[in-house]
Amino acid sequence: MQTLHNATSTLFGRSKVIIPLSMQCNPEYPVNGCGAFDTMRRPELRAEMEKIFQEAGRKDFNNGGCVCVFGVEEEERRQKARFQWANFPNPISHRTLEAFVQREGTSEAYSAAYDFANGKGPSILTLSGDTGSGKSHLGEGIARFAYSQGQTVRYIHAVAFLDSFRDFSDKEITQTLRFARYTNTDLVVLDDLGVERYTDFANEILTYLIESRMNISGQLLITTNLVYDEVADKYGKRIASRLWSRNSGDGCGIVSLTASDYRMVA
Repeated sequence: MQTLHNATSTLFGRSKVIIPLSMQCNPEYPVNGCGAFDTMRRPELRAEMEKIFQEAGRKDFNNGGCVCVFGVEEEERRQKARFQWANFPNPISHRTLEAFVQREGTSEAYSAAYDFANGKGPSILTLSGDTGSGKSHLGEGIARFAYSQGQTVRYIHAVAFLDSFRDFSDKEITQTLRFARYTNTDLVVLDDLGVERYTDFANEILTYLIESRMNISGQLLITTNLVYDEVADKYGKRIASRLWSRNSGDGCGIVSLTASDYRMVA
C-alpha cells in the first residue's frame, strides 16, 4: 500500500490529507484529486487514516465516511442561492407565524395560514384585508416557515414580480426561463396584489402564475387589499372567481381579515 502523508497545503482553510490518486473519490480533480476517501472501499485504510487525521488536527474523520469538501462547497453555494431567491424583505425579521399577535378579525386567517404552511388545505390561498390587518405578516411568516423546512421559496411584491417580466436587460433569459424558475419553486408568496398598474400583459402573467400553480404543482399565497368586485373589475371574473373560490375541489381558498390597522392601535 502506498504511504499516506499530510500535505502543508490547505483546502478551504483545512489541512489537506492526501491518499493515492487511484483511491480518491474524485480523481478528475487536479493535484491529488479532492483529497477525500471512503474506508468502505478500503477498510484497511481506516486505522492509518484516522491517525493521520488526528496528526493533521482534523476532526472530520466521520468514522471513516467520505468527507467530500467539494460536495460541502457545492451545498453551501446551493443554500446561498436558495436564500437569495427567497427574497425576504429583511434577512432577520420578527414576521414569523409564532410572532403573529392574534386579535379580533384575524383568527380565521391565522388558522388558515397555519394549515397552509403545514401543507393542508388549498394549494392557492388568498388573504384579503385592509392595510395593517396583518396579511403581509402572515404571508412572510408562511414563507419563512416553508424556508426553514428546506423548501424553495419566493417572496415578492406584486409590482416587482410583474416588473421582472418586463426586464429585457438580460437577453439570455427568456420569459419561458423566468416562468420555469417560478414553476420549480415550492412556494410563491405574491404580496400586495392590486397596487400595480393594470395592463393586458400584467393580466396574462398573473393568469399564467395562478394556472401553473393549479395545474402543475406548488403553493401560491396572495395578499391583497382588494375585494372580489375590485379584483373582477381589474383582472376579470376568471381570476376573481378562482381566487375567491369556496369550493375546496378548485384548489383555491380565500380568507378575509377584518382587523383594523395595527398601526392605529394605541
